Amino acid sequence: MRWALCATLLVAVPAGARPLPAAPRAAAAPALPAAAPPLPLAPEERLAMGRQAYLNNDFAATVAAVRELLYPEVRLRSEEEVQAAHRLLALSYFLSRKYDEAEREFSTLLALRPDFALDPVVDPPQAIVFLDKLRGRERQRLEDFERRRRAEAEAAAREEEQRRKAEEDRRIQEGVERELKARRPTIEKHQRFISFVPFGAGQFQNGQAAKGRAFLGTQVTLAVLEIGLWVGLEARYNFGRVPRQEVDLARGLQITAVVVGGLFWADVAWGIIDALVHYQPEVMRTAPPQKRLSLGPFVPPGGGGGLSLQGAF
Repeated sequence: MRWALCATLLVAVPAGARPLPAAPRAAAAPALPAAAPPLPLAPEERLAMGRQAYLNNDFAATVAAVRELLYPEVRLRSEEEVQAAHRLLALSYFLSRKYDEAEREFSTLLALRPDFALDPVVDPPQAIVFLDKLRGRERQRLEDFERRRRAEAEAAAREEEQRRKAEEDRRIQEGVERELKARRPTIEKHQRFISFVPFGAGQFQNGQAAKGRAFLGTQVTLAVLEIGLWVGLEARYNFGRVPRQEVDLARGLQITAVVVGGLFWADVAWGIIDALVHYQPEVMRTAPPQKRLSLGPFVPPGGGGGLSLQGAF
């Protein structure tokens, strides 16, 4: 009972009394700044790390340091550094027994520098033998490629020459066929009634073009002159109403028109008689060779090009 009363006295607070102020908290310690990420190494520094790792026989570290300098893109500045990086990768792969990757890197080195060779003093003899065998295979592959390229080029040249020759033979053959077709005799059948047509029609049918043009010219001239005279008379004298003082003039023009008309019909009769005399029901004709010139492309066997002038006479 005594202990409970003491505890009550200790816990009870007199009415109106204020609670004691809480003790001030200690100030929070300032947060430390986060550690800055390490700066990326320059390509030259990574290459130096790769060299050091290779000297320490840590080939996995060599590959990890050098590979990113070449793949997926080259990050090195000089050709010597690029070759050195490929050399480190090739040797590291070879000594790690990754021969396919080593062959790829050595092939890249030979493509960059065909006379590349390992140093027999510092490099493993097995790697030198591996590189020599690869060089022999690459040389054989290049020789086979060059041989196939030359064979394909020669085959293409022969095919082009055959095509050009076939095209030229075709053009010549077509020209010969056209020439033979033009010279092939044809049977020309004539009609007798055409001989009675004026204006040289019978002469043209008989193949007498010069005589036909002569009859055509004279008959057209006489026909035009006669028609002009009669039309002039009718227009001047109003269909026969001739004034007394112009009777002689009108009679003279009429006589001239009659004479011209007589000459026209005489010329027509002459043409008909001439056409009937030289008439032939059928005539075999052969066209004379025509003079032709043609300009076309020309490709000489050795290459190049030009124009060729061809003709048939």
